[in-house]
Amino acid sequence: TSVLLEELGRLYAVAADGRFREREPENARFGDHARAMLDWEGSARCREEIGRWQAEIAPGTTASALPTDEDRDRDRLVEFDAVRGVLEGLLVSRLGERARKWRTGSMQILQAVLSCLVARAAGQDLAITGLALTNRTRTEHERMIGNFANESIVRVEVDPGDDFTSVLARVDEAVRRSTERIDTAFEQVVEAVGLQRIGRRRLAVPIFFSFQDRRRGGSLAFTDVSVELVPDHHLNTFQEIGLRVIEEADSMQIRIEYDRTLYTPQRIESFLANLVAMLECVLEDPRTSLADLPFDASLAEGITVVSGTPRSGSQEHVEPA
Repeated sequence: TSVLLEELGRLYAVAADGRFREREPENARFGDHARAMLDWEGSARCREEIGRWQAEIAPGTTASALPTDEDRDRDRLVEFDAVRGVLEGLLVSRLGERARKWRTGSMQILQAVLSCLVARAAGQDLAITGLALTNRTRTEHERMIGNFANESIVRVEVDPGDDFTSVLARVDEAVRRSTERIDTAFEQVVEAVGLQRIGRRRLAVPIFFSFQDRRRGGSLAFTDVSVELVPDHHLNTFQEIGLRVIEEADSMQIRIEYDRTLYTPQRIESFLANLVAMLECVLEDPRTSLADLPFDASLAEGITVVSGTPRSGSQEHVEPA
């Protein structure tokens, strides 16, 4: 918005002075970015990235989805709500210590715990979730698109016989792959790998994770342009559940956004409590078997979908991509 107002002001000044021949812009325009992205989508490097995704995710795979309290297939007016929590004190201190000792980040540890929890709740040995990413490496276009964001996929094998360190190593690799392939549009990846779309809303990836480190502050510095953090009330509606973690100096704010037409607050509160309990357990002993991690069995109850085929009983239909 700041860039738009700046350009409108400049054009008005040009017109007011009677100088109707516009000078060449000093900075790239949004159209330049759009053309660059179009060129990227037809490039050999983009085809290579798509090929790697296709080698990792089999056609017809279903991303992880938490069992619901209501049928995904029914007609409904979608509404979102959120539950919040705070990590602080010894738990946050230990998380930072473990991240340094394991040569990883708090984000990767939390992503690994999330993968363990959603795989257990869905009864799967594979966790596929979405990861919200920012700071694309296109500095020549940052002037007009700012902190441009994209989504990516984190695919992690989760065998109940493994311990947490094994899952964390896979998550480190999966996150690295996701960040390296950030230029390819999320929907392009989804269509190329043929992820199943589930429910009335035909979502390909129902669960997303985002992590923001407020200790580092903003990374963009433009003259006369103010870049703000994503507001706390912002919602990504292209999901069923979104886990957002904001790391501050001595605490972590956790917010789980969820589709309230599918889930009760009690289920999401239990999900958050179980996430924290798992985190505490793996920080205490990372060699704990995944099968021995604390798990609330009620999270596995409800309407579930596994590998594109509904389980027996009260289930929902999985629509093809």
